[in-house]
Amino acid sequence: MADNPFVEFHERYGNNWPLLVEEVFGKVPDEDQKEVLIAVQNGERRISIRSGHGRGKTTVLVWCIVCTMMTRVPFRIVATAPTSTQLFDVLAADTKALIQELPEKWREVFDPKSESVTHKGNPAKCYLS
Repeated sequence: MADNPFVEFHERYGNNWPLLVEEVFGKVPDEDQKEVLIAVQNGERRISIRSGHGRGKTTVLVWCIVCTMMTRVPFRIVATAPTSTQLFDVLAADTKALIQELPEKWREVFDPKSESVTHKGNPAKCYLS
């Protein structure tokens, strides 16, 4: 198992999503975003973010989605938004864009479609819709 790069990846980032965002996504979360990443990584389910326009709420949500997909198997993620524009033109588009920026070994794991993303190895139990 030690030769499996995914095991090493999980050991480093599975419980350190801010580090994953910095080292794998190449992004620097602010303190509020780090707080959200840690809360979601630790399994908190009732998280509320109060802030104005342009504060990175969608960005941190995209990071949480992709971190979940990379570190939690199985995963079943169902995303909703107040409008279809927010859901498809922003959240889904940004999620797919981040997946396309991942290292090649990770891009090969996921199958992004117009309204979903699945894990190629287990699409019935690992999906975002």
